[in-house]
Amino acid sequence: MQLIYHTILLICLAVAATCDNKNGHIPDCVNYGGIGIGLLLACFVPSNGLEGAIRDALLVSSGMFWLAMIFESITRREGMGFGDIKLSGVLGTFLGTDGSIRVISYAAWLAMLHEVFKNKLSRSRQIPFAPYIFFGAVIHEICSCLAVNHY
Repeated sequence: MQLIYHTILLICLAVAATCDNKNGHIPDCVNYGGIGIGLLLACFVPSNGLEGAIRDALLVSSGMFWLAMIFESITRREGMGFGDIKLSGVLGTFLGTDGSIRVISYAAWLAMLHEVFKNKLSRSRQIPFAPYIFFGAVIHEICSCLAVNHY
């Protein structure tokens, strides 16, 4: 069941990453669909349960919202779109608070490294963050598998 659970998460994140990279936004049907699927599956995964999934989705997405608002108030420009904030709610339903923080940390590092090393001529003001969240989740899943199997 865990394999199916984490595969569905990666599929949701891949769809969000593709939409964000192609169109510059993540449709609500992707985010709310991912949260709905995560909550439905949480009923069958005893580790966190439905109440824990709801709590973690709200905690992670509200934390991202406040980080975005603080950034915007300091810099006077938008640092993260609401699609990315809602996508963090998807992470919360599937991975809980700890896993979501790890994924977002990996995503932030990947985004910073990519921005540092990409061609300065093509630098734009807005970067899609969902692809970095997807790759951060892939790194998280690989690290989790390695930690469980003690390789």
